[in-house]
Amino acid sequence: MLPRRFLPVFVFLCGSLLVSQTATAQNNNNVILFTVDDLGWADNDLAYSQAFAAQRNDTDSFFETPNLRAMAQGGTTFTQAYSSSPVCSPSRASLMLGQTPGRHGITQWIGGPDERNAGFSYVRNLPLASTTIAEAFRGNGYATAQSGKWHLGEGNQATPLDHGFDENYGGGPQGTPGSWYSDNNGGFAWANNLPGGTGNPAREYLTDRLTRDAVSFINSNAGNPNAADNKPFFLNLSHYGVHTPINAPQALRDKYEQKLASGGYEKFDSLTALEKTTLATYAAMVESVDQSLGAVRQALVDNGIDQNTTVAFISDHGGLATELDRTPPPNLNGPLRNGKGTLYEGGIRVPVLISGPGVVAGQVNDTPIIGHDLFPTLLQSAGVALPNQTIDGVDLSGMLAGGGPVDRGDNAVVIHYPHRSPQGGFPSGAIIDGKSKLIQSYDHGGIEVYNLANDISETTDLERIDLDRTEDMRVEFHRYLDRTNSPVPTTFTIDTRHAGKSIPVANGDFELNAVTDNLSGGPGTTTALREIANWTWVNNVQLNFGGLANPDDGMLNGPDFVGTDGDGINGAMDGPQIVYFGSFTDTLGNNVESDLIGIEQTLDARLIGNGEYTVRFAAAARGDQGFLVDGLVRLLAGDTVIGEFETPEDLPGLFRDYQFIVDASTLDRSLVGQSLKIQLFRGTDGGKVSYDNIRLFTTAIPEPGSFGFLTAIACFISKRNRRKSKA
Repeated sequence: MLPRRFLPVFVFLCGSLLVSQTATAQNNNNVILFTVDDLGWADNDLAYSQAFAAQRNDTDSFFETPNLRAMAQGGTTFTQAYSSSPVCSPSRASLMLGQTPGRHGITQWIGGPDERNAGFSYVRNLPLASTTIAEAFRGNGYATAQSGKWHLGEGNQATPLDHGFDENYGGGPQGTPGSWYSDNNGGFAWANNLPGGTGNPAREYLTDRLTRDAVSFINSNAGNPNAADNKPFFLNLSHYGVHTPINAPQALRDKYEQKLASGGYEKFDSLTALEKTTLATYAAMVESVDQSLGAVRQALVDNGIDQNTTVAFISDHGGLATELDRTPPPNLNGPLRNGKGTLYEGGIRVPVLISGPGVVAGQVNDTPIIGHDLFPTLLQSAGVALPNQTIDGVDLSGMLAGGGPVDRGDNAVVIHYPHRSPQGGFPSGAIIDGKSKLIQSYDHGGIEVYNLANDISETTDLERIDLDRTEDMRVEFHRYLDRTNSPVPTTFTIDTRHAGKSIPVANGDFELNAVTDNLSGGPGTTTALREIANWTWVNNVQLNFGGLANPDDGMLNGPDFVGTDGDGINGAMDGPQIVYFGSFTDTLGNNVESDLIGIEQTLDARLIGNGEYTVRFAAAARGDQGFLVDGLVRLLAGDTVIGEFETPEDLPGLFRDYQFIVDASTLDRSLVGQSLKIQLFRGTDGGKVSYDNIRLFTTAIPEPGSFGFLTAIACFISKRNRRKSKA
């Protein structure tokens, strides 16, 4: 160890992170946080990227990042790291504050629109009342500097100098560079404190200028360790690269254009000439940022402090993989799905590497972590106490030293983005638990679940495969939103009960609500019914039964049907009902007669051997009232019918209530634990049948060793119109 009274700690943000050891007392380590903008998870030549290239039989990963690779060899690579948001400002605010965007309130990129009719507005400036990582360091005697992109506020008291930084090189309200090259005087007029003049060459590339200022700051603060005024330092080097507009030095561009022309990259063969030029320029930008990392690390060597420096590397979010204003995307972001602005892996998974004292060299860790984990990790690496505010990130020092996964407690890996992005993202949130990932839309409540261990490209939705796992993750996700006071659109309800799953229906949308409260029972009653399913039709869409194409095959029909009878008939059935017709026409025009045309839905509930199940529904004949119309409703356990009710052949034209009861104690015990299903059929006598207000109740009581109490299930059902990235 060098005879210094402080140790430097270096952090590089771009999709990989490098972090130092935990200290119990302030050790005056220097800290450098290095952030790259818009860098894709696999846009490097680290081992995992090379592995994916080998699977494609490509020559290599195409991108060249030797300095990042050297950093990985001397530290720990996190292969499943996530940004705090799929867009820049929220993610960067979380790095500064150690909090999830839902807590600090910057949930959208500053300058972006509020979500229409959401019921809230996002915060436009980094909160002055909160303590930034720079303020925490400066309060403990550190010199602090910001070099590069800020994008964390507009107007007064919104600059890096207002949030704990002593010096600011180029950080302001803008999210994109005003120009990539300096003017004839060597300055960048659009940026804060990037002046021209002596020592500043004309036509200097912005990444090089920010690097030069950062190295100058290191050199100025890595002087004589015995000097009385010498301070440890915290440097936040936050590049504008590799953000659009795509531009890079010509020599590097030529290198990658020639590399593409040489072949060996099958996934790029189908690209147009313009797309290949864009990709080559983007790869050149990636290498220029890697060169910056190399220059900074070399400055530590030159000052004799490299062995006592912790380096962390991360990107503020995933790579841009969508076309904007007819400009080709910079890359394909493979093997990940989609990109920046979305909650699929391409938008939020970032490379993170950490190296330094106490960090195991060459270690690869696949534990999920998130951007705001860097806040406590970097402070602890220097022995600086956490500020007196809620911190959602967790200290990663134990894992860096070779220990097992950190106990996250209530601080789950959750990404919350209640907005729409120019890249096609929609209001939604995601939770990652190990290799399981759940995404829920805030628009309609629809849920997607993926197993990232064998489906990193998120091609197979498992939401209906493991219902218990899906529900556990959904509840944990909602609890996190509730605990962090994360704002959600007014159309979305945070539900922390053990209830609520998506159930698909053929070409149709409906909502399956349920409650755990007793709905009946009072003085004089001995048993209270508990409702476990209540179907409400919410959309006017055609249903598709076995490929039948005639619009009269089946519709969710919307008009009110009003009437009174006084004999159990519902007077007014507001909203849409489902309609089944007595005869159907196939695509060839042939008349199809079948009493098996209907719909079946599996409920998120299982049969318990005790108690009773009550199915209630309303039915009516539709069309000419003279039809002889009947209908059939069945309750099944697995594939076994355990109860059914056939409506009278003379169904009235107004809705009438019906019910049937199944005594579970009389059933074959092999059915216990089977999933419950409800089937709806048209009758055998033709005509149209409408159903509404379909509800399932139970008085079932759990048995010892049984599957447990039949909990209520609140379900949002929706057509899965997977949103394609905006072209």
